[in-house]
Amino acid sequence: ALDDYEEGTWTPSIAFGGGTAGQSYNRRQGKYIKIGSMVYIQGHLYFTNKGTSTGQASITGIPFPPSSNSAGTFSPLGDRGNLNTGGRGVNAYLHASATSFLLYDGGFDGTANNDTNYGDFNNSTEIDINIVYYTNS
Repeated sequence: ALDDYEEGTWTPSIAFGGGTAGQSYNRRQGKYIKIGSMVYIQGHLYFTNKGTSTGQASITGIPFPPSSNSAGTFSPLGDRGNLNTGGRGVNAYLHASATSFLLYDGGFDGTANNDTNYGDFNNSTEIDINIVYYTNS
């Protein structure tokens, strides 16, 4: 219903294996619009130091958890440079009721998906986030 409309801000972060030790950002900002159960999030982050945590990368700080209607969805992210994925696109994977989106690269050219990990990022990695999904919140 259009009477369930909300706009706001959120603060995107990247976690590696769930950790964020030693990270710092040049820029980290996000906005969202929620209309009924549909959520559009926009965000931008730019590392000055990716920190020391290791493991698979995930986007944290999302304003609403995805519903089961969005589970299993891949959403491409914009790489403004300095991601070391061998030219493979990076995608956020949405899990129902999750508070973060795991990152994977590859897979859309017939190859297997790879976990996007700490080693794929540099201290100056910059990415854009534009994702639409459904929530039960």
